[in-house]
Amino acid sequence: MVVFTDKNESMEVIILPVNNSIMIEKALLNTNLVDWNRNVTVPFASPDVVDLLLRLSKPMKLKVIYENGKAVKHLLERNSTSFNISFPDDTYMASLTPEYIETVDKAWSYYSEKSNGFFKTLMDNDMTYVLYSSNDHKPLAWVTINEAGALTHLFCLEPFRGRGYAEMVTKFACNDLLKKGRNVLAYTMEGNLASQKLLDKVGFKVIGRDYWVFIKNYS
Repeated sequence: MVVFTDKNESMEVIILPVNNSIMIEKALLNTNLVDWNRNVTVPFASPDVVDLLLRLSKPMKLKVIYENGKAVKHLLERNSTSFNISFPDDTYMASLTPEYIETVDKAWSYYSEKSNGFFKTLMDNDMTYVLYSSNDHKPLAWVTINEAGALTHLFCLEPFRGRGYAEMVTKFACNDLLKKGRNVLAYTMEGNLASQKLLDKVGFKVIGRDYWVFIKNYS
């Protein structure tokens, strides 16, 4: 499966081979749906997809950059037991609201001038989980679900760290996805030991490594 998303100054191409990648490789070599003259991002690319892109790079005159975008892939199986969660009395869980899109966006590792549209889309599709203060209704911590259905952008604001909020938010999101009968995927950037330790504590298993691939045309 290949999904294309036009993001104004760049394109995002999600490549998820079902069996082998030969047919996808041929399709990408001949497609007019991807403008390879623009910056192209291929998120959560498996090692097989990276190899595919490297094979395409020579005939298509593309520069494939992936070495610094390695991510650890975690799985919590759908038959896992739901978590018992006790939130502090002065907090509550809800979806992201429009006035705090900028707060969430600016805390993202891949923040750009146009990335707030990504979080607006997630908000509009009920793919955000935010822990708010009951006192001023401002966000304390959050996690989102990306286009592949994986937990991503787990974040707790600096003044509120060390209180277990990130674990609470993660468990809440997992419960919602488990209730829907879904496996729960999560990604952490390699080297993010704190998040990896948290996911391990919650019960996720590491099932592999994927890459965030950036492609540029050098012709």
